[in-house]
Amino acid sequence: WTHFRPTMGRLILIFCLLWLPTGDGFKGSEWAASARVSTRTTKRIMRTSRPCETIDLLNKEAHLANHFTLCAALSRIAKQSAEPKEARHCARMILRELQRDSILPRLTARQLSNLVWSTAKLGLKPTEVDIFGAALGQRLLGGERARTGEIAMALYAVTLVPSRSQALQAGFFLWTQHQLAQEDIKVQDVAIMVYSLARMDAAVPPLVVKALADSLQTLLETGEVLQSKDVAMLIWGFGILLANDWR
Repeated sequence: WTHFRPTMGRLILIFCLLWLPTGDGFKGSEWAASARVSTRTTKRIMRTSRPCETIDLLNKEAHLANHFTLCAALSRIAKQSAEPKEARHCARMILRELQRDSILPRLTARQLSNLVWSTAKLGLKPTEVDIFGAALGQRLLGGERARTGEIAMALYAVTLVPSRSQALQAGFFLWTQHQLAQEDIKVQDVAIMVYSLARMDAAVPPLVVKALADSLQTLLETGEVLQSKDVAMLIWGFGILLANDWR
């Protein structure tokens, strides 16, 4: 029996990959779900336990699919990545629709941030992550508001691939200098951003480092509590950034 269990697991995975739906059921041209229906569908997606179950839900009820529910589905699949092959196979079905020219412009900065994180978490190719990273960068360059925590996680995600999206870097640099001070930010967000920038193979403008340092100082002056992992990321990150540009 101890030898049978892993074999059975492999058989289940092979079965899912062979009989998995193609994703043809949720074509973008059929999207007509209202906001209320999208919310209910998202809750159902979040209750699925396997990537193939998520895709099956969208295939059987194609009228429930839209860019909101597909973003939620991809995020859910990224959290179900115990079976990486199955998860990536299912994720690419959704990516085919989200990358369409008629759909990509509809995605908000918040959705794009989550897509960057999801695709990086799934270990997809850097070029697949860069599609959403570049789109997110364009939104930030255009002045679109974005949640600080989600931007921080998107920036961290691209360092894992690693992504080389110049548009995302440029958008983040501009957003940091002009919008960071206006956002509801936490010490953890600053720590993740500083750590991620230090890991990126890119020249970080001194004004960006200053904006992050000023935000951190403001938070500390208001009594924000520092966690040990945040301290470690901040010391290492600022050390690298300052060593790269001692000015």
